[in-house]
Amino acid sequence: MERTSLIWKLVHTGLLSGGMSALVALIVTIVNTGVDWGLGQRWLVAWCLAYPVAWFAALIWGPSARMLTNWLLRSPPKS
Repeated sequence: MERTSLIWKLVHTGLLSGGMSALVALIVTIVNTGVDWGLGQRWLVAWCLAYPVAWFAALIWGPSARMLTNWLLRSPPKS
């Protein structure tokens, strides 16, 4: 695997998992604790816990998800 390809995958999964984990952490924090002046701090703590887990999961699950998508859509894998 080329260095640029590896860097691209790390940055892409980092951005994607960061955005998704931020949104999910915000929704779960609001549902569990409500909206008040402490929401931002509670959300940030929740997101700091969720983000590394989401990034690791995206790196591990990504190739399998790509293969499953290709199989479901009956399309050949593209590099």
